[in-house]
Amino acid sequence: MLPPGSTIIGRIEKAHGLHGILLAHLDPQIQISRLPRNPAHCWVELGGRWTPFRCLEFRHRIPHGILIKLDNILNPEQGRPLFQAAIALENVQKPLKANSATSEQGWGLVSPEALQGATLVDMATGSLGQIVRLHHRPPQDFLEFMVGSQAVYLPMVPEFVKKWNADRQELECQLPEGLLDLYLNPHSGEDPVSLPQEPHDED
Repeated sequence: MLPPGSTIIGRIEKAHGLHGILLAHLDPQIQISRLPRNPAHCWVELGGRWTPFRCLEFRHRIPHGILIKLDNILNPEQGRPLFQAAIALENVQKPLKANSATSEQGWGLVSPEALQGATLVDMATGSLGQIVRLHHRPPQDFLEFMVGSQAVYLPMVPEFVKKWNADRQELECQLPEGLLDLYLNPHSGEDPVSLPQEPHDED
């Protein structure tokens, strides 16, 4: 039985390197941004039973994976019995419910592929431009969209991203004040160095 308060996040696939680090692939419904940071331990399903392991290292690896160093796993051979085993964590933020045209939220289950090419719409001002892609940049994901020929980056947090409309292929948002000026008016007085001008995905 899955330990109370835990959520299955994916499966351990293989060793990564020679020092006991394991590569796990996340379930497609699990968003990296909803996982706890630096969990103290995890659960691994071995022989039909959930076994606790202390996490010594827990790093995101894009696309859609994590690198894990577990206590007492010192090399690939020791990690081999864990290959293809399910892994679970506590305190995983629950994804938002699947959306409909009338739901207030729902972007939590939208895949990056679905977002690409959709229209970003500000609740106050209307259509902003086309979404280019979702950048995974732990600890914060960014949504890249185009305003004319200028790329703009919006942090993917519930305060700004509000509602996905699958029928219209639109993502509704509430832009933080001054965001567009920072990108469209580079002489507005803000320090451009502090901006996520070109988010780079992790390897």
